[in-house]
Amino acid sequence: MKRPSDICRVRHGGNPESEAANVRIGPTKYELRTLIHEHFIRKGRGGATCEEISRELGVRYTTASARISELKADRWLVPTGQRRKTTGGSSAAILRAQTKAERDGVFVTPVQLDLLSAVSR
Repeated sequence: MKRPSDICRVRHGGNPESEAANVRIGPTKYELRTLIHEHFIRKGRGGATCEEISRELGVRYTTASARISELKADRWLVPTGQRRKTTGGSSAAILRAQTKAERDGVFVTPVQLDLLSAVSR
């Protein structure tokens, strides 16, 4: 049986328990990614933190974090550049879903527009 890819492998360094958890969750990864991505879409441009997504969907933080890492790697989610306090008082990045135009590279952000204007002067 092919082992499911593990985006967190570098972080956990091949920890046997983490490897086993990855194999165990393998069959549901796609469904969890879809659930999380759709929730980010519903959240809109204001986005959410991993902790918020975990709490709102009732999934474990570690599960949400791994699926969010996959969605970020595949460019389905992007940071808003803003942060929010977690329940523990730490600062967490706020992410949002990208639009299809952004994923396709058609969308130009205001920052990109400023950079293009500056270069063309």
